[in-house]
Amino acid sequence: MIHSSFNPIDVVIDAMHAQEMPVQQLSSHEVMTELQGHWGFYKMQFFWQDDIQVLHLNVIFELPINTTDKLKIYHLMALLNERLIIGHFEIFPEENLPAFRYSLMTPTSNALSIELLEEIIDITLDECESCFPAFKSLIEDQQDPEQAALIAVMDTVGEA
Repeated sequence: MIHSSFNPIDVVIDAMHAQEMPVQQLSSHEVMTELQGHWGFYKMQFFWQDDIQVLHLNVIFELPINTTDKLKIYHLMALLNERLIIGHFEIFPEENLPAFRYSLMTPTSNALSIELLEEIIDITLDECESCFPAFKSLIEDQQDPEQAALIAVMDTVGEA
């Protein structure tokens, strides 16, 4: 296990402020914000795991999953994850909600900048905005996973 005095949460806070996001610091190793996207509501969390020098980013969708839909959701996530360049979708276990997760190894302060974090936030939110309608159509409209996944790969015009 690695331990260092470097903690990137201050850089995260600066990046979030640069994007005019409200920030709530939950601890010296965790911050969060709540965002209204085009399609839905998100909770964005950053958590610094010092023992392995990894910064985790979770974006949790405010879209409750019925236990009867879990297998369909896993199928949809597998289809969506195939096309992602960074991160992955999963079910956030604590709240049983769809979530996007990305982890970044940051062993030194030189490995992280406000600009890099802003880019990661932008890419992450773009992926979430692209895929939210797919999750919503499966959960609320009972669409099958393959049809729901097609919504995410199309350029959406208007509202789903």
